[in-house]
Amino acid sequence: RDSPPNKAPGRPRVLLLRPDGTVVFDTVRTPTERLVGTTLPLWQHYRARIGRLETFRGAFRDARGKRWLVAGYRFPRPVDGEPLILAVAAPASERRSLVQVWQPLGVSAVVALLAGLLVALFVTRWLGRPIRQLSQATRAIAEGNLDVRLDPEDVPTEFVPLVESFNSMVEEVQRSRQAQRNFVANVSHDLKTPLTSIRGFAQALKEGVAADPQMQKRAAEVIYDEAERMHRLVTQLLELAKLDAGQLPLAREDVNLSDLLTRLVDSVRLRAEQAGIHLETAVTPDLHVVGDPDRLAQVFSNLLDNALTYTPRGGTVRVEARHDAGDGEWVVVDVTDTGPGIPEEDQPYVFERFYRVDKARSRGQGSGLGLAIVKELVDAHQGRVSVQSVEGLGTRFTVRLPRRPA
Repeated sequence: RDSPPNKAPGRPRVLLLRPDGTVVFDTVRTPTERLVGTTLPLWQHYRARIGRLETFRGAFRDARGKRWLVAGYRFPRPVDGEPLILAVAAPASERRSLVQVWQPLGVSAVVALLAGLLVALFVTRWLGRPIRQLSQATRAIAEGNLDVRLDPEDVPTEFVPLVESFNSMVEEVQRSRQAQRNFVANVSHDLKTPLTSIRGFAQALKEGVAADPQMQKRAAEVIYDEAERMHRLVTQLLELAKLDAGQLPLAREDVNLSDLLTRLVDSVRLRAEQAGIHLETAVTPDLHVVGDPDRLAQVFSNLLDNALTYTPRGGTVRVEARHDAGDGEWVVVDVTDTGPGIPEEDQPYVFERFYRVDKARSRGQGSGLGLAIVKELVDAHQGRVSVQSVEGLGTRFTVRLPRRPA
């Protein structure tokens, strides 16, 4: 397409040439200055290749004898049947015109390359430092150092969630390892105590120290009671192991929870009367859930046993069961006692294995596994169990069970 007339023929011009150097287009429109039809000896000058482009630069004189500098490149593919050459020509007196065309391109390329290298180096160091910190911290944890923590304020913003997750993971691993150590220590202690009693009384019988029939009877009772205690402990441990491994089968059938709770309360009524504890019930009829009746009985038996154990003479244990007022798809069971209560700082841990709020109040009767089993069984029924307690007033355990299977 024709360009507007160039009123300053001494200025740089754009030319379109055939392969033999014949000018077919000139941006200068002045007839006396146009180079259309002129043949330029282009290929007698310097030529080079940039990728697939063949470039050149050189000089020529027009009809008036004026010297021009020219630079351009050949199209890589033919246009209209033959390859064409695009060139820029400028008067030799304006040598800077061509220099300004080529030099800025080279300088820009060098600057862009250096800037790219600097940016790449910065990004590498910026991203590499927190990654190295994570790598070192992970190696320290693998070597057994669980006190390692990373400071979220010392890493780029993009890495803060990763660092926080890492710290949370380490804390969880640390708690898990401490729980494992406590578990082994508590199991050892709870097995050692009855074994010591059994061994002592058995030795007394063997050596004839307990020669009196009354003493022999007492020794036999102690041995039997301690053996039963060990049996309960081992049974509970096996149940927890099966629950952890998902190997404890649970029936999925319709359970009339109202009838189940009524039977359990009746079974402990004599014990409550002998302990001077008032037993109350407020159970809505025909409450049905889907689950394992034996395991649900175990859940509420443990809660009732726990309430009766820690309620003093003259106190009250109350069992309530109802539909959830906010969501009719749940059944809620509360087991409330008027015992000494649980300190607020201990409440988050009462469902942990072997956790005892106060060993002085435990009366040596519990293994510390009953509430842990309750939680595991309730979870297995897709339910939830929680505790509310006020020191000096009592404790309430709440179990929520779905009316339908999840």
